[in-house]
Amino acid sequence: LADAGGIYSYHVAQHHHSPLCLAPNQLVLLAAAAQRTKQLRFGPLVLVLPLHHPIRLLEEICMV
Repeated sequence: LADAGGIYSYHVAQHHHSPLCLAPNQLVLLAAAAQRTKQLRFGPLVLVLPLHHPIRLLEEICMV
């Protein structure tokens, strides 16, 4: 649907305990969405670094 609608990118930010939160882990959400589209580009807007181990975060970003 996004490919046909001309949407070219989708970005999410990390919002814990907020109605804006789509998923507890935005990188998993982006990876799942990437499986379902061919042209859409994805990216995280904000990652709260103190909540993540830096090496693990880098590995997860590289997988998306």
